[in-house]
Amino acid sequence: MVANIRQVIGTDTRTLAIVGVSHKPYYDRYLGMMSNIELADTEAVLSGD
Repeated sequence: MVANIRQVIGTDTRTLAIVGVSHKPYYDRYLGMMSNIELADTEAVLSGD
């Protein structure tokens, strides 16, 4: 699933991936290793902070 997200993301693209709680640590670990990816907190994004 993470590999598919990596293929879709471009250099100037915002992407929202909604995953179950059991998958979140996997996503955080692997997407967090990429220098062109910024992981955002869900609460901050949804509240507009």
